[in-house]
Amino acid sequence: MSKIALIGKKLGMTTLFEGEKIVPVTLVKILPNVVIETRKYEGKNGLVLCGNEEIADRKLNKPQRDDLAKKGIKAHREIKEFEINYYGGFSVYNSSMY
Repeated sequence: MSKIALIGKKLGMTTLFEGEKIVPVTLVKILPNVVIETRKYEGKNGLVLCGNEEIADRKLNKPQRDDLAKKGIKAHREIKEFEINYYGGFSVYNSSMY
């Protein structure tokens, strides 16, 4: 089974009416996600470090700033790590590309 992982921002809740059913729905704004780093382990499996919503460097603590600066990456509000089953086809984001 494959999984999809995206980083988003919760906007709120609403209700949908389907016939006589009432369905609660969460509204999520999906922001552009960038691959910050990839790590390989156990054969074809690996980890992908993703981020979204660029922010000012001053909003991060010094260790986080230094780590991202070494990689040449701008600061992001959220940075999450996802496990992947297939390691390949991911290109690492480079802030000089944009």
